[in-house]
Amino acid sequence: MNEMRKLTGVNPGGAGDANADALPRGSSRAPFRTRLFAMLLLFALVPTVTVTLVWAGAATRALSLFSARSAWERIAESGDDTYRIVSSAPLDAEQR
Repeated sequence: MNEMRKLTGVNPGGAGDANADALPRGSSRAPFRTRLFAMLLLFALVPTVTVTLVWAGAATRALSLFSARSAWERIAESGDDTYRIVSSAPLDAEQR
């Protein structure tokens, strides 16, 4: 049977060095599967984390604008401003 076989880097005659294109000793390089897995993991995690953080920030900002507490704080602040303006205004005896 004629089957397709995976190339192994060894010449069919047995001649030649199988590790001819191997990296020199002392230099480390991750195997292809490890590098591929790392790249795919980064392509999956970076956008996911980014979108999650942006969504959380936008939701926090939107909820703080619509919450009752911030509305009452804005009303109190405008009341304080009005009181400061009125109390520092030059009024005569009849207006007091």
